[in-house]
Amino acid sequence: MSETNILLVNWGTGSVYYALKKSIDLKKDKIFLATTPFLPQEIKNLFAPENLIYTNPYDSQKLIEDVVDFINNRKINFEIVTTFFEMNVYQASVLADFLKCPRFLSPESALKTSVNKLLTRLALKEKQIIQPRFELFDENDLSKAFAFYQKIKKPVVIKPVHSGHGYGTRFVEKNLSFRDFKNLYQKARNDLTRSYDEWMTWEKPFLNSRFLIEEFIGGTMVSCDGFVRGKDHLEFIGTTEFGLSKPPFLNQISHFTPPVNLNKKQVQQCQDYTRQIISVLGLQYCGFHCEMKYEKNQPYLVEISGRLPGGTVLQAYQETSSDNIFDKFFAVFGEKKKEEVKNPVFFKSEATRFFFSHQKFGQLKNIKIPEAFKNKNVEISSNHLKEKEIFGSLKETRGAWLLTLTLRSKKLNSVQLQKKIEILAGKIKMEIDSGLLVLLKVIFRKFIRKLSFRKNSVKI
Repeated sequence: MSETNILLVNWGTGSVYYALKKSIDLKKDKIFLATTPFLPQEIKNLFAPENLIYTNPYDSQKLIEDVVDFINNRKINFEIVTTFFEMNVYQASVLADFLKCPRFLSPESALKTSVNKLLTRLALKEKQIIQPRFELFDENDLSKAFAFYQKIKKPVVIKPVHSGHGYGTRFVEKNLSFRDFKNLYQKARNDLTRSYDEWMTWEKPFLNSRFLIEEFIGGTMVSCDGFVRGKDHLEFIGTTEFGLSKPPFLNQISHFTPPVNLNKKQVQQCQDYTRQIISVLGLQYCGFHCEMKYEKNQPYLVEISGRLPGGTVLQAYQETSSDNIFDKFFAVFGEKKKEEVKNPVFFKSEATRFFFSHQKFGQLKNIKIPEAFKNKNVEISSNHLKEKEIFGSLKETRGAWLLTLTLRSKKLNSVQLQKKIEILAGKIKMEIDSGLLVLLKVIFRKFIRKLSFRKNSVKI
């Protein structure tokens, strides 16, 4: 067993749980976590209490101070510093640089990922990499953005320079008036003021009004994922196709591994394009999650992050791989690989579907998934909101998450699984209760959450 101490920066959101759990299973008590005090109990239970460092992981200086203090008190060193959470890619790189870790993602390269979408676009533009046409704007020069919108013959997308999970992103159809365009922009701005996730409360993305306006690329949405060791030493762990909701929100509602609508030659083209982007951005010693649209035999970058993909996609790669992905990931940083660690059972394909409630508020009464659908060729797993759980919707977005449904098969391909999961989706029954009493409970819960944040924030 290696004695290497590994520091992960922040838990982020529920989608990171899978990566944290797999890391703990592999490295046990050698995994540490620098995070906020608002750690969900299921995340907290993964770590030994003495391996938690409470800090502000969104403030690089505070993060460094608290980690250095921890190092001095415990008399230990961290040889590896990384993160599985998009909004902490830059902070983890700065900390690793300060601690002089032998292998880490440089802060300069970290800033050229989805941490700052403008710097990504400018770096690719300088090297003449094919990508969507774009323009930078803010609330003071909406007329410039509108002029770009009128010049482009196709729809456009507006997105914040600094944000995550698609918050503040809007699809803009053609032939809108300036007034309608302005209203849509304001809705995108307002989207950033709502604390959907913990990081939004800490980083306050609404304080930065800078947005990109980009031409909308149709076609197939795919993600090429893996990790990079030294310069240009890439290893792909898979390519996944995303199903998106209808405009104007373009949220991910499903994914398929391998892709449904791309053949092997087209997947290879997407991977070659990813290599080109990673080389330009100088990504090293990190995971990567490269999202792109494939249209008319050409991939176009949507965004790239210096971390592994989220939990459901990452799990799909692990379920369809004969190797332990996390063992190989930590080997990127020089950690000796345990060749005997293998995935004993792996599948040919996987399909995942997400279900959301578009009601303003509600209480989950029941979710029924037909048992009769199961057969020897398909394995079904699901993760859903607990019964009697009260939820408030994400206003003007996709609603509150209720259910994740996954099908896996050792015999069927992605196309076959896609058809089966859509059939099953139509047979799932959800009972939602909404009314005045539920609304009052939602309001009370939000009040308690804000009160708790104000109380605990003094400690940081």
